[in-house]
Amino acid sequence: MYAHAHAHVAAAPVAKPSRSTLPPRIGNLRDGTATVASLGRRGLWQAALAEVAQMRLQGLEIDVMLCNAATSAVVRAGMWDLAMNLLSEARCSGLELDGVAFNAAVTAAQKGAQWQRALAILREMRQRRLQPDVVTFSAATSAAEKGLQWEWSLELFTDMRRCGLEPNMISGNAVVSALEKGQQWRWASDLVLRQLPSTFGLERC
Repeated sequence: MYAHAHAHVAAAPVAKPSRSTLPPRIGNLRDGTATVASLGRRGLWQAALAEVAQMRLQGLEIDVMLCNAATSAVVRAGMWDLAMNLLSEARCSGLELDGVAFNAAVTAAQKGAQWQRALAILREMRQRRLQPDVVTFSAATSAAEKGLQWEWSLELFTDMRRCGLEPNMISGNAVVSALEKGQQWRWASDLVLRQLPSTFGLERC
């Protein structure tokens, strides 16, 4: 697992972190996961993946928390294709992914404008009896908007509300933008003025 990611670290053209930014050898999974998450928040995705590789060499097993931390690190860096590869390898290794991992996968697909992949991930999530949340639906709706799929964007947005979830600005902007790009002016106007006025800071008509 993570052999593909390790290859990306070695071949990446981005300047590697200085020795002072690299973490010391870590002997337990909990501390290692915290280090990977910290590196990811600082934008040091290569160092984060190198840390994961080092932990594997030390004989530590990868769990879902570490997988989430590593995936979040590369998603933050805009490496959506690498994020998808990480999660694919995790599934193939038998790791049981949770909602956080699936949200990272949908977000990666959204950033890469891979709307069909985002929908496939959402379907798989439901097949595994994991409940999508606002993050899931917002990312999938945005992916459909980027793919000029206004029907899917509207369907996902409607599905989110059927699940009792309150739309946020991200999902609201995405569905309205998708409708406008599809020249569905009446739908867009109805959403903004009647269904979602509070989302856009308006008073309900």
